[in-house]
Amino acid sequence: SETLELVTEWSPFSNDNEGSDDDEPLGFITVASANSSGQIVVALRGGTLVYLVVEGDASPSIRRLKRVTLDREISCIDLNPFDDTAVGGNTMDVDGGHHSKLVAVGLWDDFSVRLLDLSSSHSVLDQVLQINLGVGNDNGGGKSAEEDDDELGESSQHMMARSLCLVTLDSHSSNSSSLINKKSDSFTGSNKVDMLLVGLGDGKLISF
Repeated sequence: SETLELVTEWSPFSNDNEGSDDDEPLGFITVASANSSGQIVVALRGGTLVYLVVEGDASPSIRRLKRVTLDREISCIDLNPFDDTAVGGNTMDVDGGHHSKLVAVGLWDDFSVRLLDLSSSHSVLDQVLQINLGVGNDNGGGKSAEEDDDELGESSQHMMARSLCLVTLDSHSSNSSSLINKKSDSFTGSNKVDMLLVGLGDGKLISF
């Protein structure tokens, strides 16, 4: 029977910092994401995000390219590349076939999702966009400020991103009329849109 064989590995406690003055261990891995092109991002305890790549076919190795330390612990990450066949000159398209230019990051105790740039020449992961999820903390219904703060505290876990997915979807609605569907058949593959799907702590799914 076939078994999985370890061909290479990377540890945040190993010194792989070639050309770097940072020789300290990075910490324990809490979350990770990878794709079929060999791109890997790992979140470490303390809010550090590390970008790795798998290189070589005959003798694979894992090399660290970039890192960044965010202001909070990381709750979820996603590295799925967008479909490069999408049209319209979307700035979220990927190059290299299946290489992702972006990584989506959600943080604990934070009501936003960050998109970080993987393709820049900088040694750190630059933030290109921050999407606010909102907390719905308007003080209405005659509630006191204390009651409102209590409810906000109880619901804050539900408003944080717990799961992320970068994906290219067909923009045609399944509820479209037969006439629209017939027209869209002649444009198969031409109406795609890059999306960010965010799963919240209360089970809700929102899209951007």
